[in-house]
Amino acid sequence: MLKATLRSFLAHKGRLVLSALAIILSVAFVAGSLIFSDTVTRTSTGCSPPPRPT
Repeated sequence: MLKATLRSFLAHKGRLVLSALAIILSVAFVAGSLIFSDTVTRTSTGCSPPPRPT
């Protein structure tokens, strides 16, 4: 089974690269969105972090 998996990876290098690129871009987009929303929240509340829930 491992041999067939490795053979498939080697046969479809382009697909592997494009899949890895898609994963990297999507993770970067989500991280960027979270950073942007946190930045907007902090600047709109006077540069202080939001209160912690108790």
